[in-house]
Amino acid sequence: MSGKRIACLMLIVVVAIMGGSSLVLADRSQELRVVAPWPAKGLDPVKSGFIFSRMGCLERLTTIDEKGRLVGQLAESWSISADKLTWTFRLRPQVMFHEGSSLTAQVAAASLNRLRAKKGILARAPITSIEAYGPDLLIIKTDTPFAPMPAFLCHYSAGILAPASINGQGRVVRVMGTGPYRLVEHKGGKLFRFEAFDRYWGAKPEIGKTSYHAIPKGETRGFTIMAGQAEIAFTLSPMAAEKIRRSG
Repeated sequence: MSGKRIACLMLIVVVAIMGGSSLVLADRSQELRVVAPWPAKGLDPVKSGFIFSRMGCLERLTTIDEKGRLVGQLAESWSISADKLTWTFRLRPQVMFHEGSSLTAQVAAASLNRLRAKKGILARAPITSIEAYGPDLLIIKTDTPFAPMPAFLCHYSAGILAPASINGQGRVVRVMGTGPYRLVEHKGGKLFRFEAFDRYWGAKPEIGKTSYHAIPKGETRGFTIMAGQAEIAFTLSPMAAEKIRRSG
């Protein structure tokens, strides 16, 4: 399955989770359990960011809404210079990472420059520099006009990590983002548990806990739904889907 389709499917999860108003706190007794065929290849967003972004843990400068439109996420606005070579992104104020540190343009620049060095999607853009200008302005310069820049920053690998996520050797050892859910447990790249982040900058989630479980066999994913062990399952076989429909 293509990465684009995975992104669209996983967006359903975030829409389901983020159903409440900004005045509603998470119900800690509720849990949304997701089963899918795709295991993580590690904690680095370059390899497995689709899990962390779509489960509401990592956020990017831009994202897509439920209608497929490109909108701001950590960037509240952006503009381009007259010569089409300089992009300026203004970050949202008072955004906090899961371990308590603040989002700044310097932190965002460091996270995106790391992605460039990893030969991720930003390495395919004609970027000459990514720098902070003050605490809330991020400046991206290119050597040729590049209209898709905001869309490239929407890619799952472009999730902004807290500096404490990365060790001295440049490896991601913990996933700490700014999303409505923080990662609290992971096992072998197959099971990830999240809980609502009470200090989230945006609309507070109504569901207290979520989990993502990679189960390779479609038949087994179908059984988890029928047994009441999961609420969302991806890529079910027609036979399994029909069994679920008949089960009520």
